[in-house]
Amino acid sequence: MVNYSSLKQLSELLNRFHIVWGVGGSCLLALNHLYENPNDVDLWVQPSDMPKLRNIFKECTELPNDLPIPKEYRYKIEYFDLVVDFIACFITKPNQYKFEYIIDPKNLKYVDINDTKIPCTYLEDWYIIYRLLKKDDKADLIQQVFAAKEISIDDVAIRDAINNKQISIPHRIKADVYNLITAATQMTMFDGEAVALKDG
Repeated sequence: MVNYSSLKQLSELLNRFHIVWGVGGSCLLALNHLYENPNDVDLWVQPSDMPKLRNIFKECTELPNDLPIPKEYRYKIEYFDLVVDFIACFITKPNQYKFEYIIDPKNLKYVDINDTKIPCTYLEDWYIIYRLLKKDDKADLIQQVFAAKEISIDDVAIRDAINNKQISIPHRIKADVYNLITAATQMTMFDGEAVALKDG
């Protein structure tokens, strides 16, 4: 379970040192009220900041990594009552396909937690990542809130992700994404009535 007071303290420390970072993984789902009790906090950072992070948190206990990511791209620690996993580059290669995720300061959304703006990576990207990793239960959680329009989808961001020439995504997942965009952006009769009532 994530202690949000500790996350706020961590946020303030990272911002003080001008670290570009964003929450991802299960903690991202939790911040969007889609998941309960994530085991750790996955934070995406820039590769150039990893040496600085190791210096900032040198007094913290370093934990073993269980993902096949080079040491220079991953740093997992205990920060008070949080397990924090800093990841600077994430590449998943299911079969012959490849999806690479590197954080971009322009692609962050902010969630307000205890009067602190927490930078988050895009749920749209995580829909694709979870589909590639065959973690369909988590991908389905994202799909449901977008389709129900509980969270507005950034269809430009998700189209850019699947059309990026540096990555290759199975046709079935591209089809899932386009179906999701249609469901999330299509106005139903009920939506039209709601708009009419609001405008009236």
